[in-house]
Amino acid sequence: MANELSISNANVEFKPATISINNLDSLKDKANEIVKKYEGSIATEDTLKGDKAVLADLKSLKKNLNDERISIHKTYDQPYKEFKSDIDEVTSILDKAIDPIDASVKQLLEKQRNERKSHVLDLIANFAKDNGIEPDELEFDDKWTNKTMTDKKLASIFEDKLTSIEAKRSAYEMGSKLIAEHCKVLGIDPAGWVSQLTDDTNAKEVIEAIDAHMEEESQKKIVEQKRVEAERAKREAIQMKIGETIVNKKTGEVVPPNKFEWSMRLVGSKGALINAFSALNQIDGVTVETTKGLSEMEINHEG
Repeated sequence: MANELSISNANVEFKPATISINNLDSLKDKANEIVKKYEGSIATEDTLKGDKAVLADLKSLKKNLNDERISIHKTYDQPYKEFKSDIDEVTSILDKAIDPIDASVKQLLEKQRNERKSHVLDLIANFAKDNGIEPDELEFDDKWTNKTMTDKKLASIFEDKLTSIEAKRSAYEMGSKLIAEHCKVLGIDPAGWVSQLTDDTNAKEVIEAIDAHMEEESQKKIVEQKRVEAERAKREAIQMKIGETIVNKKTGEVVPPNKFEWSMRLVGSKGALINAFSALNQIDGVTVETTKGLSEMEINHEG
């Protein structure tokens, strides 16, 4: 769109106004005399009426001066307000031409940027496919859609990012291996610990966390063992054995024996298993419960 129109600067005539107080020195002297006269004055019960009158006069004097300043200010501002109104009227007329052109320019620039972004995304997809990575790993940057960004520059940026990605992968694989081996020595599942390996947390920090966790668990077991032993010792201290029976020394009550649980899997013919179940149930003090019903096993007769 050619620049076919031009408007010269507004022919503005501006004469700075002068505001002065012809008797300023006299006003200052009078004000200082008033201050000197009343400086240090403190109202008392006896002087309150007169002090209130003086205070009213001083405030009235101050108000009169401020009122005059406000009046001058309003008069001084009026020409500027009229000038601003005239300029606003002209610029609002120009906006009728500016606004539609501005909107269409912005729309076109956005269209061009979207086209460049689509092109960049295609380059990313092809580069990712050729190098065995996911497109998201390149972490799209809006600067890549700038007009000054060439395919050659983008290729160089992608290569640098690929080097960084490969370095991170190598570090992750090595870190994962170290964590897995450490967990294997300790006899724990490495899955949850390997997942803590990130860009911000290295293998050394994860292994230190594993060791701290294991130490904490070990201390918990020691504390629990001591608690159980203390309770057993306390319990045994008030018990005595008479024959095969254990009784409470204080109350004489029979202490029931400790109970244990033993899970097992029995395999055999149907009749043998039924007999075994019945035999176990007949043993004094033993309660047999089945967690799964009797089922037939599949037998492979091949070979």
